Amino acid sequence: MSNPFTQDGDFNEGTSFDEAGVSPEFLKLLEASVLEAGKYVVPSEDLRPHTLEAARDMDADRKETYSLTRMAVAFAVCGFLSLPVFSRMASWRDRVSAPNSLRMFEAAQKKNIGLDWGLYEAFSEARERQASQFGKPSSKNIRE
Repeated sequence: MSNPFTQDGDFNEGTSFDEAGVSPEFLKLLEASVLEAGKYVVPSEDLRPHTLEAARDMDADRKETYSLTRMAVAFAVCGFLSLPVFSRMASWRDRVSAPNSLRMFEAAQKKNIGLDWGLYEAFSEARERQASQFGKPSSKNIRE
């Protein structure tokens, strides 16, 4: 008699139970045993609450992941959209920034006419430069 089962324990499809030497009484007994075992295998009292809690936890984790992903995408989009704005602002910063005291002092020292008149000349030039950058002529020359 050949073995109708494969090495994995599966039944060969080409072989019937009659050829395997399994009697109908054995099959009825096996079926009755499986039905009787169904009476002993019952879910625990807290299976449903535990299942619902696990599902809620998984849903909360999924929602958290999605919200973090949406926030990251929103930050990236805002960052990419703000790059041109920042570069535009940097170009205007040089135009509208007032000269600081260190720049005025260095410009006054380069004049070689004394610190007080050098500062006066440096401020006058800075004022004219700012006025010309905005397209307006300076109101009047203070020296005149």
